[in-house]
Amino acid sequence: MKTTRQWLICLMLLFPLCTMAEEVVVNKIRYNADLESQTAEVIHTPEYLSGSVTIPETIEVNGVSCRVTSIGVNALNTNVGVTEFILPNTVTKIGKAAFEGCWMTSITLPSNLETIGDMAFMDCHIRSITLPESLQEIGEEAFCQSYLESAVIHSVHIRQNAFMDCDSLTTVVIADGVKSIGKEAFYRCSALKSVVLGDDVWYIGDKAFAMCKSLEELKMGKSVMQIGKDAFSTCESLKTLSLPESVKNISDYAFAGCSSLADVYCYTTSVPPYASGFAFSPSVSSATLHVVEALIDQYKAIKPWSMFGSIVALSDADSIMGINAVSSAAANMDGEWYSLDGRRVAQPAKGIYVKNGRKVAIK
Repeated sequence: MKTTRQWLICLMLLFPLCTMAEEVVVNKIRYNADLESQTAEVIHTPEYLSGSVTIPETIEVNGVSCRVTSIGVNALNTNVGVTEFILPNTVTKIGKAAFEGCWMTSITLPSNLETIGDMAFMDCHIRSITLPESLQEIGEEAFCQSYLESAVIHSVHIRQNAFMDCDSLTTVVIADGVKSIGKEAFYRCSALKSVVLGDDVWYIGDKAFAMCKSLEELKMGKSVMQIGKDAFSTCESLKTLSLPESVKNISDYAFAGCSSLADVYCYTTSVPPYASGFAFSPSVSSATLHVVEALIDQYKAIKPWSMFGSIVALSDADSIMGINAVSSAAANMDGEWYSLDGRRVAQPAKGIYVKNGRKVAIK
């Protein structure tokens, strides 16, 4: 058995460890401060806040200046009296449900923010938001059911249901740097009219934009390879679709129920190898498919392409749209080869390319 002295020694050794973290309330906001790392996290508000609220860059605890680096789980949620939150650039993480149910119409996000947790801004009254380029991940249901009307998104990954049921959202710009769009990320955004995808997006998840019945404009970037099941199903207002040269996989019902679809422009230099026969179900019999002329017969021989009412060659004007101003170098006759969607090609294979400002067919 331990002697009294031994117990005292143990307690003395443990005591400094216990005092390294301390909770403190500053201006009605409770923080958990780690005195060893000199950082602090917002963890709670003992009473409801109102008006414009600014989170400071640092707080002082027992003579130690601690940087505020995170907003904790549920930390500021349901503060319905706050009209605006201003977060310092020291904050890199916003935790799960941190602002859920807040009625603020404006928030200033840190330029160094890296993570937005699940449900962080769910059911918030924010009208517009620009997410910083430093952002790495937007969690599941992060902005679900919020009052957003427009969003400019910088992130590497947009997780499942991130913006689902944002009924007021009309415009979304997904900037370069975003790699993937998760399942049902923008599902049932009924007012969404315009979506622009950056050039780094390669994966669009299942039902990512399904039931966006007002979607009229869809601009895909140069890197989209995989379009998930029902990704754009029941986008009833979509009339024109352009598929970039990078597309390889189009899953079941990806564009099913797009009843207004009249023209699909496919800029691939070969028939996409993994396009489901049901990708455009139930019917595109009244729509026209525009493809590289040399590939028309191949498209006519295989579903889903054979289901189109007509298949025609891309015109010069269509090709210019696909090239999308390849680059000033191409315009200056630099001798390089470019695909029809504007990507430089080191060793062109069979297909249609651009060289010195002209289309060239390699057979």
